[in-house]
Amino acid sequence: MKTLTSAKRSAEHHAPEGAILIEIKDLMDQMPSRMTLDGS
Repeated sequence: MKTLTSAKRSAEHHAPEGAILIEIKDLMDQMPSRMTLDGS
């Protein structure tokens, strides 16, 4: 299982072009993290 830090890094790297918001949810559909991409 990934740590939240590595999950954030992976999600940011694999996000589609133009993505603004990434929500990371656990298996119980709870949301431990939400981040906004700055587009840089």
